[in-house]
Amino acid sequence: MDIYDTKHVLQPHTYSIEHVIPRSYFKKKLVGTEIIDDLHNLWTTDRKTNSYRSNKPLVFIPEADPGKRVFPVMENANIGALARSLLYMSDRYSPSVKLHELVVHQRYTQEKDLRLWLEDLSSRYPMEEYELKKMAWMEKKSFFTVNENL
Repeated sequence: MDIYDTKHVLQPHTYSIEHVIPRSYFKKKLVGTEIIDDLHNLWTTDRKTNSYRSNKPLVFIPEADPGKRVFPVMENANIGALARSLLYMSDRYSPSVKLHELVVHQRYTQEKDLRLWLEDLSSRYPMEEYELKKMAWMEKKSFFTVNENL
């Protein structure tokens, strides 16, 4: 399932692993590798989309006007999964992860306002089957980060 386009069926050899919070963000913060490999932050997407996104902050359409320095999240994205991923990473790795550095919104520029907005998105867009399967798999394995021995 493509995190940015739920209508797009990923074909073999056309997808890559997307870090919802870009790797470069963690390198700037000098945070350990655990955060980079956390499965809550890793999703599949098309290679071209992943390359285009790069390390741009997310902007949810139509809540904010997209610019050249942001990545637009369209209506067919898995908005709930993106919101949950951002909220989890913010909670798990606080104070290193700051939502206002990762999400651009015209009305919500403060951390607490962005959090409330993302919580609302999470509740309005419930988990889909693939997200539930991913969570069940992580729980079964009893870890939430990539185990290099697998």
